[in-house]
Amino acid sequence: MFGRQGLRRRGAGDEVEAEQARSADAAVDAAVTEIRASNLFDAGWYLEQYPDVAAAGIEPLVHYVTVGAAEGRRPGPNFDVLWYLGECPEAGAPGTNPILHYLRQGRDLGRTPTALDEGQAFDSFLAATHSGQLPDVENLRSSIDHVHFALNPPNDAQPDGGLPLPPLELSVRIGSPSLEGFDEIGRGVKETIARCLPSGFDFRSTRCLDFGCGIGRVIRHFAQEAQSAEFWGCDIDGTSIRWAVENMTPPFRFYQMSQVPSLPFEDSSFDLIYAVGVFSQVFENWHQWAVELRRVLKPGGFFFMSYAGQTPFEEMLALPYDSFAPNRGLYVKNPFNSWNRGGPMVFMSPAWVERHWGSIFDIDFIAPDALLDYQSICLMRKPQRGAPPHMEARVIEVATRQGFNRDAVGKIWSRSYLGRSLLDSYGIEASGATEVSGWIALRRDRAERLDLSVGGVPVDSETTWEEGAPYRDWSGAVQAVFRTRFDAGVLPTGRSRLDVRIIGKRGIVHDMSIPLRVA
Repeated sequence: MFGRQGLRRRGAGDEVEAEQARSADAAVDAAVTEIRASNLFDAGWYLEQYPDVAAAGIEPLVHYVTVGAAEGRRPGPNFDVLWYLGECPEAGAPGTNPILHYLRQGRDLGRTPTALDEGQAFDSFLAATHSGQLPDVENLRSSIDHVHFALNPPNDAQPDGGLPLPPLELSVRIGSPSLEGFDEIGRGVKETIARCLPSGFDFRSTRCLDFGCGIGRVIRHFAQEAQSAEFWGCDIDGTSIRWAVENMTPPFRFYQMSQVPSLPFEDSSFDLIYAVGVFSQVFENWHQWAVELRRVLKPGGFFFMSYAGQTPFEEMLALPYDSFAPNRGLYVKNPFNSWNRGGPMVFMSPAWVERHWGSIFDIDFIAPDALLDYQSICLMRKPQRGAPPHMEARVIEVATRQGFNRDAVGKIWSRSYLGRSLLDSYGIEASGATEVSGWIALRRDRAERLDLSVGGVPVDSETTWEEGAPYRDWSGAVQAVFRTRFDAGVLPTGRSRLDVRIIGKRGIVHDMSIPLRVA
C-alpha cells in the first residue's frame, strides 16, 4: 500500500512539475511576443554586445527574457535600462522584467523608455541607488564601464533673439506640457517677483539667486536685468543644470547643489533670493535650508518664496482646506514619496508661515494664492544684526476666493497691473463700465446663469459665455469662460469684494469672490 501511494505521489508530483514547466514556457512565449511587438528589443545590438549569447546559439530575445534581464543585461538603444530603473525603481525587483514593466505599467504612468541623453539616464539611476530604492542591481552596476556626459550644442535662440527654450521633455517634467506655457508661466512669475519688491529696488550691481531654478523657467526672463547684475541659479537636477549652462551662460551662472542644506556662497552676499515652488516639496530639512538662505542674504536683503496654500490643497487633494485640521499649519501629503514619483507635497497656512518663517526672517507681507492665482506668496527680509523678531505679518488679498465644492471649481481673472507694486493692487479695479472675466467647470453640469453682487447687494450685469478648454481633473468637464459687464459708476467708491455666483442647469451652485476697488 505504501509503495503504491508513494508511486502515486511521485506521479502526481511529476505531473505538477510538467504543468509548471508548460506554464513557464507559455509565460516566456507570451513575454517574447509582447516585447517583440514593441520594437524595444534590438536583437542585432544584443548579440553584438554579448558575444557569449551568439556563441551559445540562443535566440537573443529568449535569452533576454529567461536570463538576460535578471543578469542586468541591456536590451538595446530603444530601451535604456539605467534610465527606466532610475525612474521606476520597482521595475528592478527580483523577477521583474523592465521592458514588460514599462509596457504593462510604466507607459500608462507617463514614463519614457529612453532618456534625453546618457548623462540624464545615469543621474536618475545613481539617485535611485543612493537612496536605497535599487538594492538588487549589482549586476547592472558592475556592467557600467563608463558614462559620457556629452557637451551638447546650444539650442536655437527664439525668433525675437531671446534665450533658447528647453527640450519639451524637460519642460514636461516640471509640469509645463507645452513650451508656450513654459514661457508664459516663467514670464508671469518674473513679473510677480518684480511687483513684490519695493519701488526703490534697483537690480543694477546686485547679486541674485534663483534657488531651485530647474531649467530656468523664471531666471531666463531676468536676462535684461542680468546685463548689469550677477544672477545665479541652482538645482539638484544635473540634467537641468547642464542644459542651463550650455544654453544660458552667459548671462547667468549655474551650479548643481546637493540635498544637504549648504550653499557655497559667502555670508551676506545676495541682495535677492527667490524660491518658486521649492518649499511646496521640501519639508524634512526646510528649517536648515531657511537658515542657510538667511546666511547668504545681506542684512535687509529680500527672500521671495512661493508655497502651496488653499487653492492647491483643495484642487490636488479634493478636500476642504478649512477642515483638514483644527489648527491649520504645515500639511505633508505622501511624505515618503521618492522624487521619481513626484516627491512629497507640502501645504502651509499663512499662520504657519508667519509663525515659523517669521522666526527666521522679517516678513513684509503674505499674499494667499497671488502667484498666477494659484500658489501663495511671502516676501521676507533678513533682519539687521541684533534686531529682535518681528512676528506680525501683513496678509493681503488679490486673488479669487471660493468655497470648497466637489462638483465645481473656477477662477475670476485678476487684472495684472504691470509696473505697480502688488501691495497697491487689487484683484479688480473698477470705474464706469467694467468687464470681469473668468472660468467655471462643473462636474456633470453646465453653467447657465451668473449673478453679481458687491457687499451682499445685487448688481445688474450682462454675461456672455463661450466654451473653453477641457478641465484636466474631471472627465468630460469643460471650462466655461464668462465675461460679465456692469456699471461701477453706481457703486460706492473704495474697497470691497466682488461676489460671483454661478448656477448650473442641473442646480449646482458655486460662489467665488475677489477684492474690488471702485475709483
